[in-house]
Amino acid sequence: MRNRRGTPDWERLRYLPDRLRQTEQDLALDLAEERAAIMQYEGGLSRKEAEREAFEKHSPRP
Repeated sequence: MRNRRGTPDWERLRYLPDRLRQTEQDLALDLAEERAAIMQYEGGLSRKEAEREAFEKHSPRP
C-alpha cells in the first residue's frame, strides 16, 4: 500500500494484520477442507464422502 507520493502508507499498513487475521471458524473450515482433500486423495474416497467425513470431524462448532 503506497500513498500518492509512492512511499509506503504506514498508517494504513499498520491495520493490515487485523484484516488478515483468521477467526477460529475460518481456521476450522480450512482444516476441514484440507482433511477432505487428503482423505479423497490418499483414502480413495469420493469427494462427497471425503467432505462429509472431514466436516463432521473438523467443522466449527457453534
